Amino acid sequence: MLEAKVIFLIGGRQDGQATAQCDAYNIQTRLWTRMAPLNIPSFDHCACNYNDQYLYKFGGMNEAKRICQEVEQYDIDKNRWRVL
Repeated sequence: MLEAKVIFLIGGRQDGQATAQCDAYNIQTRLWTRMAPLNIPSFDHCACNYNDQYLYKFGGMNEAKRICQEVEQYDIDKNRWRVL
């Protein structure tokens, strides 16, 4: 199962600003991998894993510090985010 060996860091704040940076940490190998960035930088959002194939990022705040209305889907195999 994917969730048992990988921790995903999705967006957040960097120097007080929303960031689109995403990284994955493999618990077994102890290695970090840079993922494709979010389309819309955000922080304080939620995310969930679906079927070990997709991550969904929703809610949170954007760069203007307004609530994000968009939902983004990350395809783990293709390393690609898309706005739904």
